[in-house]
Amino acid sequence: MSLNPAGNVQSSTDLDEEWWAGATSPESHSGPADNFPHRLGDSCAPLSDDHVRFLFGNINGLQLRDQGTRLRQIFREINMLQAHHTGLVEINTNTRHSTALKLLYDAAKEEFLHSVLTPANSQVDCQSLFKPGGVLSVTTDEFVGRLVDKGSDHMGRWSYVKYAGKAGKIITVVTAYQVCIRPTNAVGNTAFHQQVQQIATEAQQADSTIPTPQPRLRFRIDLLRFLHELKRSGESIILMGDFNEDIGDSRSKLQRLFQDERLKLVDIVGRQHPSTLSLPTYIRGTKRLDFILLTEDLIPAVRRCGYFPFHHHFRSDHRFAFIDFDHATLFGSRDAQLAPHMFREFVSKDPKQVEKYLLAKYRLLQDSNFFPRLQALCDSEEPDHQLAEKLDACWVQASLTAARQCKKRRREWWSIPLHQALEEKSLLQTHLTGLRIGHDFSSLIARRIRDFNLPDLSLPASIQETNAALKQVQLRIKQIRANSKSVREQSLIEQAREIRYMNKKSDAEILEILKKKELQAARWQKIGFLQGKN
Repeated sequence: MSLNPAGNVQSSTDLDEEWWAGATSPESHSGPADNFPHRLGDSCAPLSDDHVRFLFGNINGLQLRDQGTRLRQIFREINMLQAHHTGLVEINTNTRHSTALKLLYDAAKEEFLHSVLTPANSQVDCQSLFKPGGVLSVTTDEFVGRLVDKGSDHMGRWSYVKYAGKAGKIITVVTAYQVCIRPTNAVGNTAFHQQVQQIATEAQQADSTIPTPQPRLRFRIDLLRFLHELKRSGESIILMGDFNEDIGDSRSKLQRLFQDERLKLVDIVGRQHPSTLSLPTYIRGTKRLDFILLTEDLIPAVRRCGYFPFHHHFRSDHRFAFIDFDHATLFGSRDAQLAPHMFREFVSKDPKQVEKYLLAKYRLLQDSNFFPRLQALCDSEEPDHQLAEKLDACWVQASLTAARQCKKRRREWWSIPLHQALEEKSLLQTHLTGLRIGHDFSSLIARRIRDFNLPDLSLPASIQETNAALKQVQLRIKQIRANSKSVREQSLIEQAREIRYMNKKSDAEILEILKKKELQAARWQKIGFLQGKN
């Protein structure tokens, strides 16, 4: 039993049928009725602050047509379900195409305050945005701060994200997709065909021969090898996958995921809810194809898990699955509050800014004698808590100071006076060049003055006078930039007055509306910052 959003007592079955957030989404009301509402596991109730949620499902294509309308809806559902990490398979999107990547990242920025996307695609060339198969892992909001590393398989069969867990533990979340047993057509561009082509190409490059490429065999071999590497590194594993077979069946070749003593993976939904063991997760099938597996050490942190009804939240021919963990058991401390992008001093993906930051921080640490003191602390046989605290404070101060040195200057507000001053500077520089090389640019300058509707500009006769005029206009530009917002407001007022005088009331009204909108936008931006939303 549990409480619904109105505070009334409901059973888990009732919650499954209503699906607490589904009523707000057009994606949630299409598709046939589900015949297994009592066998879905736990209900996906609103997430409490002390839980962390992972989602998984076969999305059956992101469908980037219409500028990614459906993609934005998918991200909106993820946000509404309060998922920290989401694994999507069979995205059918060419994530090696720049246009597709831009649509993905734009949609993520629109929906999430912070996000990291980890796509996986085969290396087979494709000019279209549509490309069968593929995987996408989505990390959202403050959980981004726990991300340690990420990557993908070179054939697009899985992607992985590593998170910093409790007491230095690394938790790796793998989102995997195994192709079907055989494609419908012998020739095509399905994920099966892409993997066959890539396996054959790799064999040819290695001067080896293989009878017939077998993507599913290669998937099993490579996935198990990858998981063993993770275990050797002492990492915990969450494996979410559409395996296109019931891996719980004793005849499945992927039974090794459970039987391998080195992995000790557990079908957590089946373990917690035996009624789901025979639950079909494909709308036209009779078997469970979609699973969430995890290593035994993560079981104590599990709080809820289960499947969604078909077509709830996501329009797909597969059920989505979820699992909720206790945050303190799995990760210990709360997620760090990340600074909004617009208030960060520099972007870590900019190599020049990173180099500038590291050099500045290194100099600051050297100036404060940080490294000899750190070495002394390491060599000391007795703990020196006071010195450790001082070094920590020194490190933080150096980080903040170096970051401020990398801070980008915000672009000034545009205004007609600024535009005219910049054009005047450009014209004087052209005139100065002409004086130095003995060439007359006066006709060119006059034409530019006329084309840009600039005030009359008297050109100095000598190099010395031109340099003096250039310094004056540079000083004026500096003053305008320092007060760019007030200069813009005054410029708009003057334009409005001039237009009123010319009886163009509609234009004047437009200018006044523009000014009001800018003031309103600035006001909301400040409110958003105070609320922690920017």
